[in-house]
Amino acid sequence: MTLTATNTNKRKRELNNGPRILKEKEPTPKYRKKIKIVMRFSGPWMLVYHPILAIQHVWQEKVTHRNIQ
Repeated sequence: MTLTATNTNKRKRELNNGPRILKEKEPTPKYRKKIKIVMRFSGPWMLVYHPILAIQHVWQEKVTHRNIQ
């Protein structure tokens, strides 16, 4: 099977079934701990490099959590 045949089969599958949609998985506690460590370092730098995006992110998190709780 050639590369073009593989791509063609993949396109046919996507047209028939739609694109593959991956489910979001909840991070494990170990991975969540790593995320917190990285965000403690990178969070303040986000304010320096992209202040508008940082403020929008915080605002969106507050609005989302308010609606859930």
